[in-house]
Amino acid sequence: MQDEILSVTSRVIETLDKLGIPYVVCGSIASSAFGLPRSTMDADIIVNLTEVQIPELISLLRDDFYIDAGAMRDAIKFQSSFNIIHYQTSCKIDCYILKRQPYEQIKFSRRRREYVLSEKCPMWYFLTPEDSILSKLQWYQISGGVSERQWRDIIGVLEVQGDILERSYLEKWSQQLGLTELLQKAIQEAEG
Repeated sequence: MQDEILSVTSRVIETLDKLGIPYVVCGSIASSAFGLPRSTMDADIIVNLTEVQIPELISLLRDDFYIDAGAMRDAIKFQSSFNIIHYQTSCKIDCYILKRQPYEQIKFSRRRREYVLSEKCPMWYFLTPEDSILSKLQWYQISGGVSERQWRDIIGVLEVQGDILERSYLEKWSQQLGLTELLQKAIQEAEG
């Protein structure tokens, strides 16, 4: 299944690149790229999409994917999300519209192009390891602190990236986002 979701995601990303739509891969694919790999049945992408780009995006994907123009327009209007679902595999891409909040803008601007698994695979824009940790901490907090998968993803990135993480950036934004205690707990667990 992991090969399927990567292949389907690659097709969507190629289309975004072709249309010049800025994006960044986040979620479990990003945390797997910088931490401990785990399988997933969907992909999460933040997109900086405008309404005028919707028809062409749909035109290029509609033969192989379910994609709804109304849902896309609503997502842009309300800064929320829409889905792109591959007909053949049922793999789902969750597309989150880039929000206007300062942290969301900063983490998007810090994205970096990386190979997915090896140099034989395409390069995608990913969140930085620091922003992957902070985003996962946000989701963990929103879920009431009960998602073991989110927590394992956070610990995995902290363990693998270790000393190369930009700690001052993590501390600054965890404080501004109200995540300081969770970050400290995660660091202690990863180092323990």
